[in-house]
Order: sequence, then C-alpha cells, then structure tokens
Amino acid sequence: MKGNILRSREFILDNIKNKSTLNGYAILSHPLFDSCKTLQDQIILFHRLSPETTITSIISIFATSTTTFYKYFNSDFTPKYYQESTKLGRPRITNDEEELELIQWITNRQLMENCPTPIECREKMREIKKDDSLVFDRQWWRRFKNRHSNINVKVCSSIEKERTQLDYDKCFEMFGELISKFRYVESPNLIINMDETGFIKRYQKEITKKCVYNIDVNVSPKFIEQVDDHHFSLIGAITLGGKRVKPHLISTRKHLPTDLSSSIIKFNYSQSTKGYLNKEIMLEWVQKTLIPFINKIKYKENLSIESKTILIMDGLKAHCIDDLFQANYIEPVLLPPHSSHIWQPLDLGIFGLVKKYYNSSENTNKIFTNKFSMKINRIISSWYKATYPENILSSWRRAGYHIEINNGVIINVAMNMTKILQNIEEHSNTLDTVL
Repeated sequence: MKGNILRSREFILDNIKNKSTLNGYAILSHPLFDSCKTLQDQIILFHRLSPETTITSIISIFATSTTTFYKYFNSDFTPKYYQESTKLGRPRITNDEEELELIQWITNRQLMENCPTPIECREKMREIKKDDSLVFDRQWWRRFKNRHSNINVKVCSSIEKERTQLDYDKCFEMFGELISKFRYVESPNLIINMDETGFIKRYQKEITKKCVYNIDVNVSPKFIEQVDDHHFSLIGAITLGGKRVKPHLISTRKHLPTDLSSSIIKFNYSQSTKGYLNKEIMLEWVQKTLIPFINKIKYKENLSIESKTILIMDGLKAHCIDDLFQANYIEPVLLPPHSSHIWQPLDLGIFGLVKKYYNSSENTNKIFTNKFSMKINRIISSWYKATYPENILSSWRRAGYHIEINNGVIINVAMNMTKILQNIEEHSNTLDTVL
C-alpha cells in the first residue's frame, strides 16, 4: 500500500496485534480519528496520542516508509485535528487548593528574604501532592506560572552581596570620632577590636540565582546562602598594643565533651539556639572575658580603674550593652554598616589567617575522641597561632591606625588618613570590577 491513502481500522488493527502496541485500540476509538482526511493526519494523530510508541512501530502499523514519516512531520502543513488537540493540552495534575498552598509557601519564603528557586518549587509541589508517580517538570512549571500571573522569576543577589554597599560619609564621621577618643586613652592595650566569625562549610557558592517570588508581596526577592548544620562562631578580640583576648566559642551544643575538660587549650564557651552571637552571650562575654582582661591590663600597667577603654565593633544590636559598658568605663565605637573590611583589624589580618590555619590543619592531639572536640581544638589552636603580636600590630596598621614604637614600647597612636583613603579606594575599585 503506497501514497497518502487512508488506512482502514481493520488494516491498522491487524498490524497493531502483530506489534503489540498497547494504546492502539484506544487511539482508533478516539473521536478525532474519524476526522482524519489523509494518511498524514492518521500518522500524526497516532504519534501525538501515543508518544511512547516507537517510530519504527508506527511505520510498520501504517505500512509506510521512514522517508514518508519524516516528510509528514517536517511539512509546514498542520492538520486541523492537531490544532484542536494542541488547544486541549495536558490534563492538570494539581488542583487549585494544592497550587494555593504552593503560592503561600513561596510568599512565606519571600517574607523571610529567602526566595526559592523554580526547582525547589517543583520539589515542594511534589511534597504537597505526595505522589511520586507524578512528574513536575519544566513544562508543568511553565503552565503553573501561566495560571498564576502573580508568580514571577528573576535573578537575585544573596543577602551577603549587600555587604558591598558602603556609606563613605559615615566612615569619615567615625574617623573623627576615633581621633577625639584616642586622646583620652592611657594605654594602647585599652583600644580593643572585637568581632565574631563563623566556622561552617558553605556548599552553595553562587552570588546570584533564580528566585521565585510573589509580585503582590511588598518585599524584594532575595535568598540566603545555605549552610550545613554544624555551626561554630568565634568571638575574637585584639588590642592595639598587640595582645589577644581569650577566645570565646559559640555552638548549638549545650555541654562540652568530657575530653575537652582535660585539655590545656584556653577558651570560654556558650550555647545558643542557632550557634550565633546574641545579646545574652554578648553580656556573658563582656562579664566573663572582656572585663577581667581589662582589669588585668589596668593592674599590670598601674592604671586607674576609671581609665577609659575603647571597644571598636560593628553595630549589631546584640553587641550593645550600654549600662554594663558605662559601669566599667568602656566606650563602644560602632563601625559603619558594611565597612568592617576597611576599618576592622580582625577582618584585615586575623580572621583570614585563622581560617587558613584551620583549613590546613589536622587533628594530631590524641586526647580528643570525637569530631566536635577535634573541631574545637582546630579552631582554638588556629586562633592562638594567628594572633602573635607582630601580626596583630600589622593588622591595625592595615586598617589605618598609625602606631609609633620606641624601644619596643608604643609611644603614640593616630589615624593614618592616607591608608584609610587607600582602603576606601580599593573597595570602590573592587565594586567597579564586580559590577
């Protein structure tokens, strides 16, 4: 049988039996099959309604050639039945209630400034539907977005990227504040920089990614870089005189392992729900670590108990304990937002070296028997290794603090405006390169 001649149902059924095509009977009873006017209509309809049937089987069922089959499908002619069946589309596999639940989930993530990706949305719908046999692919996602015009996708920056935004006017205001306060400080060891840094493995490196968001929500889409569950924060502090303060670790674990109690490494420890610094732990750090250190300095250097201490730190609310600071003659100087990489010695010369030592270290101390203790040992050992006096003083100089030393004694401290402007210019050039 040749040419573009319609095949009868009987002819097709006989070939279907020979080829064992499962959907053939249902296709022949489809109402659109009667509207086919040519063999091309029949083949395209069969292929459309039974995509799992191989091309070789279709060619055998309709007794045609491979050339003819591809000629039909490469033709500009689109049969009427094909236009109608295309309008029908695939049946929905999710109902309105399920899709509204997904939209609410997207909205909640957006309100937390952690928008999901399209893949995460598809995974969430699979979780809502609770049917592993259903496929939520890109085509489903496209149809879902078409049904809900308030759902959109755009490439967004992570929250971390906003740290590059710097207010230069506030930097110069702080410059003047420091110069005025330095005049009343009796010892370089009473000028202290404190901050915290995290020890956690980030497995998502992208600065930007596609974020799904609800255009009806008045919160700009952002996302938070994902991290693992075993988080440590280290509170570190150094003085302009080249001394280090005892390190303070924070984790989610309430009690330290017993093998750490017999360790010679010195540090303080606190527990918080997420392993980050909060106001309660800041209060504990000031009372148990900072104030004893300050009093020891005043005693050794024969200074009055009323001698002023300058504490340079960022402006997090958790860091501000005004009553306690005032009672102990501590004057906090808050860094402008997103400026720690310009002003803060800990960021410029200490924390990076601590993490370098940490990442390259191995636990050689056989006293520790579990991974938690081993990680603490590596962190604290890296802190002590990085905070030797020469590196501490170098870090202050890199931040623009001019230090004059005579016979090993610091005789004068001032702000190096040239170095500060250089740091700001380098920051600006970095931004221009990134943008």
